[in-house]
Amino acid sequence: MAVTLLLCLWLLSRGESVDAVIGSPIVIVPGILGNQLWGKLNRTYVPNPNCPKVSGWYNMWLNLTDVLPWNINCSSDNIMLRYNSVTNQYGNTPGVETNVPGFGNTSSIEYLDPALPWFEPTQYFHAMVQHFVQLGYEPGKNIRGAPFDWRYSADQLLHQGFYNDLMLLIEETYQLAG
Repeated sequence: MAVTLLLCLWLLSRGESVDAVIGSPIVIVPGILGNQLWGKLNRTYVPNPNCPKVSGWYNMWLNLTDVLPWNINCSSDNIMLRYNSVTNQYGNTPGVETNVPGFGNTSSIEYLDPALPWFEPTQYFHAMVQHFVQLGYEPGKNIRGAPFDWRYSADQLLHQGFYNDLMLLIEETYQLAG
């Protein structure tokens, strides 16, 4: 509600009407740790014999069972970036593949742990998105998310094409909103 009020006040101060404000396209770029990060394991080495070496795709961040004391060493090692002195770049731990789901929609920023949507601490942008839905917004059309791999520096995000993808998403969202 406060976000809508601030947006309306700012646009009204620029001479826009209230009707012109509602329905303006929104692209949400979450902060650090602000979206799901999925992983798949095919590791030869793990720091603890209780850590899984192989898995299908699963939610690495935020999976609340992974931050329990007996799992924290495994999950932190899986999510950690490693420096490659040959390429001067950071990358995943060997045997860990990652993916940021939901670029262009709001699913991976609304709930950090999709297995626990009822657990309020994992509801990141859910209330805000739902507020705009009640105003007539449609997720994936005129309210969209731009999740990213927040483990990387701005420079590496540039090289990975995130900023170009973000620019295209903003332009596409503007076109979809009419």
